[in-house]
Order: sequence, then C-alpha cells, then structure tokens
Amino acid sequence: YLTGSLNELVAKARFEQHGSGDGNIAPEDFLKARSDVRNNSSSYNHYARMAGDCIGRANWNKLGDDSQDWVVSALKDFEDGKAVDPQMDFSGVALMLSKTFEVELSNRLAIQYIEYIKKKYGDDWERNVPDELVDEYNGERKIKDEALITLGGMPYIMGVDGRGNIKNQNDYDKFMDYARETNLFTEYGATYANVDALIKDMCSIIYYVRVNYRNTSAHKEAIDILRATECVEYCITKKRKLGVILDMFMR
Repeated sequence: YLTGSLNELVAKARFEQHGSGDGNIAPEDFLKARSDVRNNSSSYNHYARMAGDCIGRANWNKLGDDSQDWVVSALKDFEDGKAVDPQMDFSGVALMLSKTFEVELSNRLAIQYIEYIKKKYGDDWERNVPDELVDEYNGERKIKDEALITLGGMPYIMGVDGRGNIKNQNDYDKFMDYARETNLFTEYGATYANVDALIKDMCSIIYYVRVNYRNTSAHKEAIDILRATECVEYCITKKRKLGVILDMFMR
C-alpha cells in the first residue's frame, strides 16, 4: 500500500513547484516510493489481472516491470483509499498512472529511437537527434538525460506539434524512417497510409493525460475521489487509453 510514500513525493513536488524547482519528481525518488508490492502475491495478481483484462493481456505484457508495478499500485491505492478514507488526496494514483504513460512512450519514442540513430548514422549520430531530445549549453549540444524527457515533449520527438500536425518536416521524416525500419507500429499503422491518424490519436491522449493528471498531480492541487475515478476510468478501466496507446505499438 503506497499512499504514504506517494503522498510524501507529491508533497515534495509541490514544495519544489512553489520553491526553486519545477515540481518534477526524479525517477530515483519515484522508484524509492514503490513498496514490495509484488511480495503480496494474491493482492498483486488480483490487480494485475484486473488491469490486463481492461487494457488487454498482450498490452499488459508489453509494459515494463516498473510500469506494471505502478499500475497495480495505483489501482490498489485507489480501491484502498475509497474504502478507508474517501476524502484523502488521490494525487498518488494520478501520478503513478501518468508516469506509466510517460515512461512507456519515452522508451519507444526516445530511448529506442536514440539507439536506432546511433546505429544508423555512426559517428554523425548526434547531429541527427531531434531537437526535442537535445539541450544546448554554451553552444554545445548534449543529449537530454532520461529524467528530462517529458510527456509533453513526445509529439515534438516525432516532428509534430501537440495536435499531431507536422511541425518539423526533417524530424518527422527521420522518425518515419525509424518507425518503418523497426516495425514500431502495429498493423493499425503498418501500411502508413493512416499513420497521421495514429499520431494524432496518440497526441490527443498525451495531451489529455499531461494536462489533467501528469501536471496537476505533481503540482499544487489535490485530486479528490471524483477526479481519481475519472483518471482510473480514462487510463485503465473504461476508456482504457493506456491500452489504446499500447495497441499502436508492436512491442
């Protein structure tokens, strides 16, 4: 049961947001917030089955171990909170679910993409990394640390804006090469006749999760039970948008 540790992280993020920081929670802090949730096998398996039934078993298996733990922990915290203290702050639930979107998309759209660029372009690879994945210090380009790759930046990695419209043709063309050559997308976008529609759908989900859950849960507003219910239903149980996102990818 992670509510205590998660609420500490949310409080920390809010302090940083209104102090000198930006309110983001570092991955190492996020990982420390995870309990030994897998050790309670019956509880873990219950929520893992629940999530798999909602988003699809194949999609559940596409998730990394951390993401599976975060989804299970979010669902358990949500159900426990409803039973124990419906007036509690459910920010931890939104934080876990929105972080899952961020990490899974970052893995496919950024981390694996950079590895592809390194192999394809050899010694010239750094010049071919999209600007969204680069920071400049004193005129020197530096690849962003993994922790600085955000949900809001995902569309720009693909060369599109927040609505999915092409913003940087060069970045877009290079990303499409990556997608084709690595079979990134499923049959939904395999012919690439409808890849623009796929990307627009993806960007729409990214925007909704970022604005309603990722930003808010790490900043100053508490999330009550009504908004937490909407978050769980949007991401997992009814609209299953995490499943919709994973449906788009081969792996």
